Amino acid sequence: LCLLDEGEFLGVIPLPGRQEQTAKFLRSRIFFSDQVTVTDASAGYSQVFVVGPQAQVILESLGIQPPPLNHLSTAEIDDQRVIVIAREIFAAVNYHLLLPPASLDFWLAALSQRDAQPLDVETFEILRVESGEPGTSAELISDYTPLEVGLQKMISGSKGCYTGQEIIARQVTYDKITKHLVGLKVDERVRVGASILVDAKSVGTVTSVAQSPRFGHIALGVVRRPHAEPGSNLVISSASGASIPARVADLPFA
Repeated sequence: LCLLDEGEFLGVIPLPGRQEQTAKFLRSRIFFSDQVTVTDASAGYSQVFVVGPQAQVILESLGIQPPPLNHLSTAEIDDQRVIVIAREIFAAVNYHLLLPPASLDFWLAALSQRDAQPLDVETFEILRVESGEPGTSAELISDYTPLEVGLQKMISGSKGCYTGQEIIARQVTYDKITKHLVGLKVDERVRVGASILVDAKSVGTVTSVAQSPRFGHIALGVVRRPHAEPGSNLVISSASGASIPARVADLPFA
């Protein structure tokens, strides 16, 4: 989820596939006296992520001055307008472009001419798991709080009331963050949803898996402390009932 301050209105970029759910939730929080409306404008925008060590160089070669992290800027090339948001994607500063659908081909061609290569879904997922970034249908679900999946930087300790504030405040105040998103190094592929065990007792769940060209078989999991510490030796149950050794790794993987 990303918020854009456009002066007279706030733009909300929901998680992929959750625009209707997000709009419905926001509408449910409007009181009868509030001068607020919620409009689904998703049909008016296409989204492109520009990621990698050369992301800033590529945008600058297009005549775009990338904004600082967590800020946005606008640019126009050949009458084609684009909004550029600097976000932490894949554990680095990368860029999220919002543009009219009619100009999508223009911008894709411009990026391709500067040697930007398209990412397929599998590669995108590998990069996400390598960086330890929680995924839409994997870790960003109602089973876990934001603090449990590594989103501490996204939580304000001084903001006014918001949905879920009491739970977040209780976890922080009373040291109740009892499970954490961790990286897992394994010798073979494991399955999403598999139990993570210590002494035959479940201490967590595998949430994402990938076969990385750099790190081999890796996974993300949400694990109860104290077993979430890097270097901890765990066991993951396989579909056949066999035990697969796993070691907790720092995130992002290195």
